[in-house]
Amino acid sequence: SETELFIQQSIEELHGTLTIFIIAHRLSTIRNVDRLVVLNSEGVEYIGSYNDALENSQVFSRLIRLQQVN
Repeated sequence: SETELFIQQSIEELHGTLTIFIIAHRLSTIRNVDRLVVLNSEGVEYIGSYNDALENSQVFSRLIRLQQVN
């Protein structure tokens, strides 16, 4: 969507200049983050890279699979 593209461009422009916290429903928005924090009902489930989260976070890998189906 147009809004997501605008947000991604803004994040790219600010990357490296400040700390940005992103809470996203569309996981494509966070594909290029430096560090990802995955929360579950009990708290922090995973902290690390996007690609490592795919392998090491049950919550994150499940969300990715659900979004790929839709």
